[in-house]
Amino acid sequence: MTGSSMVMMDREEYEQILRSVIVADFLLSRNSGRKGRAADEISRLQQRLFDEAERFGITWTDGERERFAEDCLREIDSFVAEETWDELAWWIAEREYKRWADGSRDTDAKDLITHRYYHEIMEEFQRHGISNLEISGLKLSGISPETVRAALSQFKKETSRKT
Repeated sequence: MTGSSMVMMDREEYEQILRSVIVADFLLSRNSGRKGRAADEISRLQQRLFDEAERFGITWTDGERERFAEDCLREIDSFVAEETWDELAWWIAEREYKRWADGSRDTDAKDLITHRYYHEIMEEFQRHGISNLEISGLKLSGISPETVRAALSQFKKETSRKT
């Protein structure tokens, strides 16, 4: 296959591939960043695919490219938000079943009760949101947001006088 061969696809198909690449690349590069490796905002692969778009009849301004990439990342946020609530509800339901089951190993009862707990918990989430959720035993660092804000404010004051 030569480098000049054309791939036949329409705009929607190309955008779907680009969307997938942006999401995958974002997840991989953020993971690299967490491991101390460098992570570019837009990878070389993303840039190449944006540049190749003209071959598929797509022209974008820089602003349109940025909005397209931001829309892709919003998809991650919406997916993660929904999955997190769902997983948290199942975890709480299973924990509550274990607490109340008193060592019972009846799997049918466990399935039915856990399922019912799950739906009750999800209804609570939908009614009240995460702001009223308490998980006993959770230990936080003890640093208050007010303390951090005051320290940052003081730091900014001191550094602005020196410049």
